[in-house]
Amino acid sequence: MGSDLNDLVTRRARVKERLTVEGGLTVVDVLETQADPARLVVHGRLDAEDAVVGGDLTVNGDLRPMRNLEVGGAVVAGDLTVRDKLTTDHERFRLVVHGESLFLGKVNANRLLSVRTEDAWVMHVNDDQVAIQGNLRVHGAFRSDS
Repeated sequence: MGSDLNDLVTRRARVKERLTVEGGLTVVDVLETQADPARLVVHGRLDAEDAVVGGDLTVNGDLRPMRNLEVGGAVVAGDLTVRDKLTTDHERFRLVVHGESLFLGKVNANRLLSVRTEDAWVMHVNDDQVAIQGNLRVHGAFRSDS
């Protein structure tokens, strides 16, 4: 026989196996689920290790993965700090950052890397060619093998 609990108020709950919630879940001022499209909204900071996102990931604050972050869709963030690994699954998906970006380690663009301002491009790397629009300032040694 099933139970119908319209309102459940508890100070502490422990679930040993799995908790299934139909119709949405809200933790006031912390997180909520939404439908159409299905998504999890976190109000505040989300600390996650080895997070996997099956679709798009939109961040309205800081995104700071503690270890690996794999995204099956596009990544859109206000500010983005990546300390270990950020992966998008398919070449049609993009990483869009509308703010400051900090990448510690190697940035591998595979083929094309573009640095832009709001109005125009500043630098393109395409296959084996680097194009710079504007002035190039070099601090230190500059070498050309041609």
